[in-house]
Amino acid sequence: MKRVYGLEMRLPEGKTPGFYAQIVKGIAERTVLYDRHKELLIFGDSSGLPNVLELLAHYKVEAEPVDLLCAPSENVRGTDRFDDFAFVSREGRAYFDLAYAAAFRLNEQRPEAETAPALMQLEEHLLAEIVEGDTRWQVIERQLADLAERVARAYHCGVEWWNPDRL
Repeated sequence: MKRVYGLEMRLPEGKTPGFYAQIVKGIAERTVLYDRHKELLIFGDSSGLPNVLELLAHYKVEAEPVDLLCAPSENVRGTDRFDDFAFVSREGRAYFDLAYAAAFRLNEQRPEAETAPALMQLEEHLLAEIVEGDTRWQVIERQLADLAERVARAYHCGVEWWNPDRL
């Protein structure tokens, strides 16, 4: 799992496919495009974003920055709510918008911790599970973070939130 950076473009109405291709070519001349999905451009780091925003402004294309959590799709087991908060690109990567989703894992901080029943209690709220080696991250709506904390406490578990700024 890693943090990547997106720019959600709002292309002007009535433009030809060649207009979009011109933009993508201009971006490729300025920075490395990590991935893309429809009008969402995805970058591995934020260093090239200012140059891309300048190019988009030249073409009068509005764009909104998006922080994303990225994981190989084969490591992601989505629930029936996955498509409401995430997508899989043609490159086979799953992406979650960090404005709406958060990843956490439960740990057994105390001997009486019961992670399995805690996860069962949270199951209906989960968007996905991401397996990273021996670690299983649960993805939930960001607005339900307090619920996850309360359930974890009820089962004597600790919660570790995935934080891209610590990586």
